[in-house]
Parts: sequence; C-alpha cells; structure tokens
Amino acid sequence: MPRMQVGKGTMSPLVGVLRTKDSRWLMLSMLDEARYWEPTMRALGMPELVDQHPDDAERRNHWPELTATVKTKVESMTHAELEPRLREEGCIFSFFASPPEVLADPAVVANGYAMQHPTLPKLRLSAAPVQFDDELPTMRRGGPARGEHTREVLTELGFEAAEIDALFADGVVDESTPS
Repeated sequence: MPRMQVGKGTMSPLVGVLRTKDSRWLMLSMLDEARYWEPTMRALGMPELVDQHPDDAERRNHWPELTATVKTKVESMTHAELEPRLREEGCIFSFFASPPEVLADPAVVANGYAMQHPTLPKLRLSAAPVQFDDELPTMRRGGPARGEHTREVLTELGFEAAEIDALFADGVVDESTPS
C-alpha cells in the first residue's frame, strides 16, 4: 500500500494515502494546496498551522515535517471522526471501501456491478465490466452444485457404471443431493 513518504521526495501533505486509528485507509487528493490548506487544517483540528505556514513557498520548505504532522494526526483519529470533518470542509478525499461498503455503495447498486445470485439472495458476485444495450447484467443461473455432474464426467472419461458406483460407495467421489 503506498503511503505518504516523509523525507527526500516528500509530496504535499495534502496528497497521499494514510492509515487511521481504526486501520482504515484514507486517500487525500488535494493537489491545489493553496486552496485546500486552510480547510484541511481546520478539519484535522490544527488551525494554528494555517498561520504558521501561510503560503505555498513557506509550506514547501516544511513539507517533510508537515507531512509527518498530518500523518500523525490522521493516525490519531478514526474514520468516523475524520469523514464528517473532511466532508464539511470540502476536502478532496476518499476512504478505501470495505467489501460490505462496496456492496452497499449506491453507484455499485445502480450500475449492477455486483449481481445477485439467482438462488442465494445474500450472495453478490462481480459483474463483467461491460454492459450491452444499456441493460444491467444479471446472472441467470448459479454454478453447479457439488458433484452435480460427477456421473456424466466419469462416464465421459470412460468409467463403467459399476466402477462409478464403487467410487461413490468408497467415498472417493460425491454427488449432490436434492434440497
């Protein structure tokens, strides 16, 4: 996972990936540092840094220590603490979504990116990355049940019926049982 680097080659303190106190990943993407410096410092509860580092030239000379300060501050806060504060200040950011969050995401739902399984309603599977005729993708049928085609496959491989029955009797192979 790329993280903000502190030291040589340090980027702006307002750009990079940081980890929160509750182990969530936060991406800051505020390339226009002059515009977002003050709102971000307010959101992080460090308004004193606005006066201490008022312009781009002053901040750039202190990027390594400012980046370390922002990193430390984010590491001391949780997702629940940070998100509303950053949003309220109009910061450009995103938290990396957990699998349940992805499935609940309105864009994922609206675009059919996670299709519902036809026989297991709680199961969602990734859809193909294309759509045809502006139709949401659907899954017509699920995969085969465990052992559903065992007899057919073994027959195609040249096994005789008695040999197949012996494999089942010995527990070497299995077939599905109707639910």
